[in-house]
Amino acid sequence: MNDEMSFWLITPRDPIIVRDGRPFGPDPGARAQSLPFPFPATVAGAVRSRHGEQHGGFGTHGVTPAAVRALAVRGPFLVQLAADGAPSLLLPAPGDALLLPDHADATAQRRWLRPLAVDARGQSDFGGGLDYVGMPTPDNAKPLTGSPAFWWWSAYAAWLEAPGDDAVKLADLGIPRLTTESRVHVRIDPLSGAADEGFLFQTSGLEFTRRPVAKPTWRLHETATLGVLVATDADLAAGLGTLGGERRAVFWQPTTQDGIKACPPSVCDKIRENKACRLLLTTPGLFQAGLLPRFDWLAIPDLKLAIKGAVASRYDVISGWDYAADAAKATRRLAPAGAVYYLSFAGSTADAIDRFIERVWFQPVSDAAQDRCDGFGVAVLGVWDGKQDRLEVKACLENQ
Repeated sequence: MNDEMSFWLITPRDPIIVRDGRPFGPDPGARAQSLPFPFPATVAGAVRSRHGEQHGGFGTHGVTPAAVRALAVRGPFLVQLAADGAPSLLLPAPGDALLLPDHADATAQRRWLRPLAVDARGQSDFGGGLDYVGMPTPDNAKPLTGSPAFWWWSAYAAWLEAPGDDAVKLADLGIPRLTTESRVHVRIDPLSGAADEGFLFQTSGLEFTRRPVAKPTWRLHETATLGVLVATDADLAAGLGTLGGERRAVFWQPTTQDGIKACPPSVCDKIRENKACRLLLTTPGLFQAGLLPRFDWLAIPDLKLAIKGAVASRYDVISGWDYAADAAKATRRLAPAGAVYYLSFAGSTADAIDRFIERVWFQPVSDAAQDRCDGFGVAVLGVWDGKQDRLEVKACLENQ
């Protein structure tokens, strides 16, 4: 993370509306659906708008569209607020960790999905020159329903350093996706001040509170408050503001998050030793090749980088409105947060690998410079030995 950036905590007062791309107009029965979590562009726009408003407004000296677009943003990240001290960081669940049901309540069997060497007799329509990624030993169990969507940083950091197969307690791992609150509204006639008959519409927003786990009843003071963490080099001021659709009220305040500013030394040592690593996206990424990043913008001498495998769920879609051009933005596909890439540095020098770690750790890796400035594709690095595991072959195939 760039030392020139400062961390800001955005605490919503009401449920935040972060709309998806479905049409929403003044029609009876219209529904505004919310995304599971804000995209980087939403928070980047809020940061830049706040910066402009606090420096005389747009159109004044130094506050131009080009100037504010150049302000770097990293995030957004989910956090749980603490009574004192820094908020607890939560990151999207890594895609290479598969959770399977366990015989005990509130626990799960965790399986590490890694590159595999497949028997030459196997056939698949999967191409692109990438290794197959999965479990070396097949398991007939279905993936766990309701797996934690966000992991505590302590659990996430441990997974970066030592992935493997084990049993985990779900509460120690993370929390579910944010709760969605729906509200029904009615259109008001501006002349009579009365409701227009039949003109009902619905909005859904993200609730940034969390009730205690495994407690059917609880008191209000036992609920945990969540917030949004963002890092930026913009010059901001604490206080009330707005975020998302309907300009819901939020509170901005400076905070700290020193534990993520540098890659852990143990992880760095393993990456140098193995000349390989995992790269995990903590925010959605924008890549010209779809789900695969290019990394050509790094321009690090003596760095030889190859993507050996990838794990990614279905792509997300982003669009929006360009206020400068007064036109709709093109629809683009996003590599989802949680996507994992297995990288090889065979033939690279130790200095080149060190520079790669420094340039990538909690920095965006999207292909375009503006997308990186907006915070798309913020990445972290994890351990991988660079080798393929052997896929267990079923007996029916062995007998052929």
